[in-house]
Amino acid sequence: MGLFKMNGSDMWWMSYTVHHRQVRESTGTANKRIAESTLAKKKTEIIEGKWFPNKKRGGLTVAGLRDL
Repeated sequence: MGLFKMNGSDMWWMSYTVHHRQVRESTGTANKRIAESTLAKKKTEIIEGKWFPNKKRGGLTVAGLRDL
């Protein structure tokens, strides 16, 4: 887990592991202190079991949920 900058980008990126899978994503900021806080928040979410990847569920409707 850690922070890094990609070539040609001012933004800080974070790398972390969840369920034996490495994830890399942008922190959305060029400020290192904010990036560190963002990574700390992500680590907390993972530890508390609140981490969910941003997956879009195509074709999911209210009727489909009702029938589950």
